Amino acid sequence: MTARRIRSASRTTIWQNEFRTYPEGTPMTNSQPHHPSARWAQVQDRLSHALAEVGGRPNIPLRSPYDVGELAERIRELNTPRARDTTAADAVFGLFDLDLCPAAEVLYEAAATLRTVADGRHLDRIASLASNPAFGASRSPLLAWLLEHGGHQGLGVVVDQLCDPSVRASGIRYLRQYHPPPEHLVGTIEPFLDDPDAAVRTEAERTVNLLYLAIFAPSLSR
Repeated sequence: MTARRIRSASRTTIWQNEFRTYPEGTPMTNSQPHHPSARWAQVQDRLSHALAEVGGRPNIPLRSPYDVGELAERIRELNTPRARDTTAADAVFGLFDLDLCPAAEVLYEAAATLRTVADGRHLDRIASLASNPAFGASRSPLLAWLLEHGGHQGLGVVVDQLCDPSVRASGIRYLRQYHPPPEHLVGTIEPFLDDPDAAVRTEAERTVNLLYLAIFAPSLSR
């Protein structure tokens, strides 16, 4: 595929695959052109600063956010409790604001890092990212964060995202970590017992069993 055809591809087509491939299966690799936005320079500077704060390698010699392996590795360095009181969260959020988003691997590592370092101040921003289907399965860790820290608002966002097959299995799985168990969602989850995706059916069965246990446990203990 020529560079001209790559550049002319629409964002909609680029987003069709959760692994962020170009049309005709050409992967986003180090061979892709430089990122056109000045935002990348800002994101790079913020990531470097955050890495220095946690004792990581502050220099990020990346020409673009499409240097997938290296960028994902550097983001993983921020996925530590030591980064909670640093600028790491703001730096990682910047990756989701680029004109053309990085590969799925990078976004997943960014979301996983936010699950570790973000706090209650970031609730609205994480809810917004978790609600954006353009990020596909990469946003799954954000659903987990919402159930861990977002209370009823976070629960509502996760339930709304179950309509998206890319995060359906993980969303149903994460519901089991919500306390107290959301018993009122039995009727919402039960239809997924017949989902065409085997992973969804498995997670739905486990979650429904947990919810029914929570419903009937008080009477069984008498």
